[in-house]
Amino acid sequence: MARFRGATKDEVPEDIRAVYEEQARGQGAPLPSTLVYGLRPSIFRGHRALAAGIKESGLLDAQLRGLATFRAAFINGCPF
Repeated sequence: MARFRGATKDEVPEDIRAVYEEQARGQGAPLPSTLVYGLRPSIFRGHRALAAGIKESGLLDAQLRGLATFRAAFINGCPF
């Protein structure tokens, strides 16, 4: 169980709300990490910018990026 409640869709700025809605359409609900990042919009935006920068750099192909994400989730005990 979470130690604290993440930000709800109604508590976040419009640009972040769009991410909540996108994840809800694609996965049924926003990811738990999205709810936590939603508590601090500036960190949320920075995290998204970093992820976009890594993707756009082309230094890691999509398959390797997916494997790295999977491995990190495994190390962190992510249930997904």
